[in-house]
Amino acid sequence: MFVAEALACVQGLQLGLDLDLEFTAVEVEGEALLVVKKLQMGGEDKSEIYEYIKDGQCLSKGFQTCMFKYGHRSMNEVAHLLATKGLKNGEQRFMRNG
Repeated sequence: MFVAEALACVQGLQLGLDLDLEFTAVEVEGEALLVVKKLQMGGEDKSEIYEYIKDGQCLSKGFQTCMFKYGHRSMNEVAHLLATKGLKNGEQRFMRNG
């Protein structure tokens, strides 16, 4: 779980930089408190996610401001519902067009 959360963070930061929309400030919100704390504090450790943490911290320097925040899973309920509905609508459109 921690590996997936750390990798998602790195991929999100990379996407923000790749989009070339000149984001100057970003907030990265994660559900895994351990990952968020490691991203906030830095420092070396021997965990299996250390390389992802290091990459995330390096990528965060590409923004003027980057904050890592913890968001409990219950806070993501609305986002989850919207994503699920969007996926269902996309599948229905595909079925009609396909």
